[in-house]
Amino acid sequence: MNPSSTSATSQTRRKLRFAIVGAGAVAQSYLHAFEGCDEAEVAAIVDCRAEVAKRLAERLGCSSYDRVERMTQACEIDAAIVCTPPVTHPEICIRLAQSKLHVLCEKPFSIDELSARRMLDAARGAGVKLTMASKFRYVDDIVLAKSMVSSGIFGDLVLFENVFATRVDMARRWNSRPEISGGGVLIDNGTHSVDLMRYFLGPLAEVHVLEGKRSQGLEVEETVTLFIRSVSGVICSIDLSWSISKHRDSYLDIYGSRGTISIGWKQSKYFSNGEWVEFGKGYDKIQAFRSQIENFSRAIRGEEPLLITGEDAIASVSTMESAYKALRQNQCAACDLQRLKNRQLEELAMSVSTIFIPASVRIHSTAIVESGVKIGAGSAIWDNVHIRASSLLGEQCIVGEKTYIAPGVQIGNRVKINAFVYVCNGVTLEDGVMISAGVIFTNDRFPRATTPDLRELRTSDPDEHTLPTLIREGATIGAASTVGCGLIIGRFAMVGMGSVVTKSVPDFALMIGAPARFVGYVCRCGEPMLRFHRQQRPESADLRCEACGRSYILREDSMTEAAVSD
Repeated sequence: MNPSSTSATSQTRRKLRFAIVGAGAVAQSYLHAFEGCDEAEVAAIVDCRAEVAKRLAERLGCSSYDRVERMTQACEIDAAIVCTPPVTHPEICIRLAQSKLHVLCEKPFSIDELSARRMLDAARGAGVKLTMASKFRYVDDIVLAKSMVSSGIFGDLVLFENVFATRVDMARRWNSRPEISGGGVLIDNGTHSVDLMRYFLGPLAEVHVLEGKRSQGLEVEETVTLFIRSVSGVICSIDLSWSISKHRDSYLDIYGSRGTISIGWKQSKYFSNGEWVEFGKGYDKIQAFRSQIENFSRAIRGEEPLLITGEDAIASVSTMESAYKALRQNQCAACDLQRLKNRQLEELAMSVSTIFIPASVRIHSTAIVESGVKIGAGSAIWDNVHIRASSLLGEQCIVGEKTYIAPGVQIGNRVKINAFVYVCNGVTLEDGVMISAGVIFTNDRFPRATTPDLRELRTSDPDEHTLPTLIREGATIGAASTVGCGLIIGRFAMVGMGSVVTKSVPDFALMIGAPARFVGYVCRCGEPMLRFHRQQRPESADLRCEACGRSYILREDSMTEAAVSD
């Protein structure tokens, strides 16, 4: 599921009212994210600097306060986002929770585990939600990468590399004052790293930290390298710095026994079967912040689970404590989750394998939905459908009769899958995709039933031959089509019925035939705008859809939507 998507029903219901507590740099990013958010709106700004809060509130047309208690007494609020320095988080979050407000607290959640647990206890006692904000979990490319890694197409995970290293003058920032921040670059950037490791790899076992030179003369660490081993045995190497810039295209690389995935600032790609394939457009900060707001808002409404739970926040704080212990003692330190007893680990595994199905989901009595499946609000699963373990379906999806969805398949919001469709392991369907009746996906270019000596049946689980397929948002696959593996079908592309797709498809492309041929361009609404023979395909054109009036620009074989003027 693409977490940046907005539910269609959100446009017809009351927006949740949020307060922003703390009007610093992080708050500015949230304010930009709220501008395009249909789930929630900013109703109050709180900052101990009364004039700063007032100026910002006047710009937004909302109320301002210099203290949290004044805001809770005077303003009708549903939730708050805490963007203050870490040392203040416990007091502020507990006060908000006791006022019956849901709280999204910026990372680091707290500077010690004891205070973090007090925060969560207060929220549970008040019956409100409290969790940690960590933007990278919500980046579209990270979500897609997680689905591909979970499908098993990269084999056994071996190495996890993450780099957040950019030269920044921290001398005048509160982040470099340990009495306020709780530490330096390790707790600041490292909290993101820990959350990403746990998202992809699960519980962490042990950590060792080495500190570099303090070239800015700060009281806290400026450059560190972490070596971490996950409970599952994956080795992690993390480089963090405020003092040097590592000029890399990617910030996260995951290496498996059968492939590599690289998530970058401007492009994301994976390497499999001897070639690199682009699957994402990189890091979009505002999209990530907006997705956090939307997930938190929907969780408040009971429509979907929190992507980052309170227990995730506790594990993050606990791992940071272990990391600082390792740094001080110059030796490995056990992470909190490794110290869980076997019974606790089993309970953790069981919690992962449960089925999350909101009350608004309709499932036919003959359908089979295995454990670990998550289905978004308003979806419908028809008769004799089989959805295998760990698959994810978004909101308002329809899955037609006798369709099979393999383990680990990721399906976005408002996806329509008609009857008799076969969706194999390694397939990701983004928001708004239409899969017509009888479509077959594949994930192996050279399939065999057995090993070459005919003595052993090959498993149906992902192996070195498994290749992922990505269907981008709004695309349509026509009835009785077959889609090859290792492909990307572009945004709002249209594949005609009975086609056999053997190559990746551009955005807005019209494809027909066996093998499928590129014969034109279609609009978002589905109407053809331009038809051509292969030899006559134009390299540039300005197009307008006669059906809906949308405009497009074709340049160097790339179709983009024209900006809409006011």
